[in-house]
Amino acid sequence: MSELHETINPAKDVPGKPRISSITVGRVYNLGNYENINYKITAEIPEGNNTADVFTQLEQVLEGLNPNNPVGNWEIQRANELLSKPAKELNSYEIEGLENAKERLKRFEAWKGNHVKALELLKSFGGSSKTKLNDHCED
Repeated sequence: MSELHETINPAKDVPGKPRISSITVGRVYNLGNYENINYKITAEIPEGNNTADVFTQLEQVLEGLNPNNPVGNWEIQRANELLSKPAKELNSYEIEGLENAKERLKRFEAWKGNHVKALELLKSFGGSSKTKLNDHCED
């Protein structure tokens, strides 16, 4: 810890001072067509852990779990078709679109990678045996 933090840490200096013992962070994602998905994560903060670091990690998880693909499925399919086409068969319009197709696939892969990293980070937190299922789940 930094010297500054050591000197002004009220939770450490004042007996009985409240301290943050858990954080709940939530995010609502609009799925379109009047639908949304709501994620909430609550983390207990063990004594001595940095609350701001835990908060930042929870935000990273929620950002990475964003279900909204930045590139539509049709665009991904079109980009894959275009990039798999032999160069001899490309017309001038398709040749001009090659860089855009590569960029779309790059954004999609980055989104997928962020999702995988978020799930790995979420798993690293551990968990509890308590799970709240939404009302729409089937038995």
